[in-house]
Formats: sequence, C-alpha cells, structure tokens
Amino acid sequence: MQPILYVMPLVALVMIIVNASEMDQLYMIKIHSPTSNLQVRPGDQLRVQYTLQPRYYQHVDFGQLLKLDLLFYSAPVKGEKKLVAIVHRNCPVDQQDFDYKTYTNLWTVPNNTQTGRYAVAFEEQFRTRGGVWEGVEDVIVLNALVGGATVSKDVVEAQVEVNGEWIKGSNTVAKVMAGQESQQLLGTTPEQQQQILNDHLANTTYLAAQQLTLADIMVFGELTSVIKAIAPKQYPHVVRWYDLLQNTLVATKEELKSVIPIVPFDLDTEVDLPQVAPADKKAKTEEAKAERPVADGKAPKPTKDANAAEGKKEKKKKEKKEPAPAAPAAPEQPEVTRLDIRVGYIRNCKKHESADTLYVEEIDLGDGEGVYRTVVSGLVKHVPIEEMQNRWVLCLTNLKPANMRGVKSEAMVLCSTAPDGSKVEILGFTDASHLRPGMRVTFDGMEGEAEKVLNPKKKYWETVQPDLRTSAERVAMYKDLPFRIKDTAGQSVGVVSQTIAGGSIK
Repeated sequence: MQPILYVMPLVALVMIIVNASEMDQLYMIKIHSPTSNLQVRPGDQLRVQYTLQPRYYQHVDFGQLLKLDLLFYSAPVKGEKKLVAIVHRNCPVDQQDFDYKTYTNLWTVPNNTQTGRYAVAFEEQFRTRGGVWEGVEDVIVLNALVGGATVSKDVVEAQVEVNGEWIKGSNTVAKVMAGQESQQLLGTTPEQQQQILNDHLANTTYLAAQQLTLADIMVFGELTSVIKAIAPKQYPHVVRWYDLLQNTLVATKEELKSVIPIVPFDLDTEVDLPQVAPADKKAKTEEAKAERPVADGKAPKPTKDANAAEGKKEKKKKEKKEPAPAAPAAPEQPEVTRLDIRVGYIRNCKKHESADTLYVEEIDLGDGEGVYRTVVSGLVKHVPIEEMQNRWVLCLTNLKPANMRGVKSEAMVLCSTAPDGSKVEILGFTDASHLRPGMRVTFDGMEGEAEKVLNPKKKYWETVQPDLRTSAERVAMYKDLPFRIKDTAGQSVGVVSQTIAGGSIK
C-alpha cells in the first residue's frame, strides 16, 4: 500500500523558534534598500525601503505583520553581532488586503562608526494560522574603508505551480506553500501526493528560495507522521530534503527530539529487492530424493550427479588459490569535469508567453544536425531581446531538464553577475571565429568525462558554482584555472565577461 500524505496537527511546529540562524527569508516584507555590500561612510544618508506583502492571496489569509524593527549591528565575519544603533523601531506595518504597499525613509549612519563590517537587521514578528513567528534578515553593508573580499547575497526568483497556476517571488511562494491546505499543495490522489513534492525538489535545495523559509517548516510538519513509509529510492528528493530539515530544525533542539523523532536514512545506498533465479527441474528432483525419509533403515543411494558434484567440491578445495591483491583505488574525478559546459549558438529567442521575466531560446548545442534545445532564461531585465538573437553563448548542458512556467528548459545559459548583483552579462569569447556548437570547456590539468545528467543528490553544480568567477581582467575562471575551448583551428579560446570583473558565474 502506498503512503498517503496528510495534514498533521501543527502543535509541534509552534515549538520551533525561527531565528536568524534558521530562517533569513522574511515572510511579510520584501527589502529593496539597502542592498548587500553597499559601501557606507559615517554621516552618510542610508535609504531604507521595503514593501509590505498583501494579507490575502486568492482569498487565502496569510497572516498579519505585527511588528517590524530595523537595527544597525556590527557584524564581523567571526564573532557575535553587537547592536550599534536603532534605525527605526515600530516601522509602519499597515498591510493592505490585496495590494502591495511600499515605505521609504532615510537614516544617517552614526558619525562614530568605525571601519568594519555591519548589518542592517530587519526583525519582523507576524501571526499565521500556525501561531506567532519571528524572522530576521541581515543586509550586510560595509564601511568604505574596508578592504578585501565582500560577502554577496544571491537573489534568485522562486516559483512553484499550485493548482495549475504558477506563483513567483520567494516571499509569495513561501506564503502560498505555507498557507495552502495539504490537498491543494500535494494533490488530491495518493499518486499525485507522492510525486508532486519529489518532482519540485529535484532541482532545488529548499521549497521556495535559496534558504530555509516558513514553507519548508510547514510542509516538514505535514510529513513527520508518514516519512518512515516513504522509500528513499522511490522519492529521493523528498527524503534528502526531509533529512536536511530534521538535522537543521530538530537535531539541535532537545525539547523537539521527543516530539519529532530523528529518522535515520541511507541516502547513498540504493537497495534492490533480491531476484530469485528459476530453480532447475533436475535439481529439484535430486533435492526431493535427498529429503525422502529412510526406509527399512537404509539410506538412499547417492546418484551419479551427486557423486560428480562431490568430486568437484574436493577438486575445488585442492585448487583453491590465494586471492589476488586488490587494485589501487582510482583517483577521485574532479567535480568540475562532471559538468558538461559547452558552446552554444542561439538561433532565435522570444519572450515567454506566461512570464514577463523569462526568455525562451532555441539553441544549437552540437547534439546533431537539425537538433536544437529549448532553454528558458531569466534575462529579460538584464539583456535586450535584440542581443539574444543569433549569438554565441556558453551553456551548462547536463542539468536535469526543468519545467519553467510550462516550458521544459534543457540547459542553462551561463552569465556573469556583478558582486553587488546590479548587473548581469552573458559570457562571451576572446575569438568566436572558429567556434562550433558543442565544443566543451576544459581546465588545465583536470581530466574526466561529464555526467550524462547531473544527479541532484550529488550536488555537483552546487559544489562547483561558488568557485566559478570572473577575474580582475574579466576572464572566466574555476578557482585559479581559466576556461579553455579548443577551436577548429587548434587554438585555445578563452571565455570572458564584457565589463564585469570579480563577479560570480551562474
């Protein structure tokens, strides 16, 4: 019998205190300013702007924002935060029922602010049907005198399909997923319930954003009573996600372990049911003879086959040899070589019919004559559509295909992103005159075959991506190794960003 997901009482969830270390995705507001890594000086006017989310979506009540405080902390990379000043206590929280409302204010950075790393903390308290919650999001700002590396914050548009409608935006997605009833979110039949969540988690770590949100906590509570019945091999993404959350939320809190037991999972081993070989008819006959009771005190005579088998056993014992020494372990394949990064050529590009921020491209990636892939890219706000036509691009081609607002995307166009997130550019080439679609990127000293399709459980892309960057000379790099492509003339072609230095690649 297949397991069925159902709603469990949320009493245990009310016990979970959501603090800055567990959830930095605010629930009721979206922050516009300040932005991460903004350079500030003592006496500067700091612009503070945020948007209040509506209370209702499709007539579902997502709760009410009760309180919002803005505080200014020192935030060293190592060590605890310390309160420096109060930006604004009891900020306006008068939400509209169905409309967004934006507030803007100016705040002066204290004149005695020393050189260092600081954070503007948005601390909110809100009420939902599960109780009263708290969330904190720190926006890192830096004194302009600070040198060295900065900490960037990736902003990725989240989206999810609920009842056939696509919902986008991290905050809205988190609210929808937390506010929907189990049948609306997970499907109305056992088959739907078992697959929808697993499919959604195939290409993402969390449900609604790049970090833990209230959506994860609410759905985690739904599954606690049935997780033992869900097979890791059949639903690997659900089990991987559940294991991450139980170790994040429960394992560190003694008071929760008695309410929500830790479930052990073997996430690396896939166990198949043993296959029973068909029995040989002759062997069955001999076995039956051997099991017959002794008649008249005489044992049955051994058959010719039995004698032959016995002789073979004796011969095998005499011929037994010492086992051969084990072969040396093969060196570990560099993870970056498991990525299939290839040259592509955009044949045409158009706007997505159901999403204002997405393009749909037809890209030649060298898969064969007349074979082109459909790729969906969130580049509308960054690259004009005229610049998306008939151009060379670099693509990650072995991600698992994903549905993007009803269109299956079969690759990902790689771009460079400025350190402050203000600019995104498609990667280009030092010389494209001898390029051909399908040419693969290599790295000096790195050998290995690319995976046919990246296994989401192995997290190869998530492991490699933080080390993909553009250098001070705008050259695309993996750690200290430049991207290399061997063209038809036998020359080494480099990959570059047009204007972004020191940016990330994704």
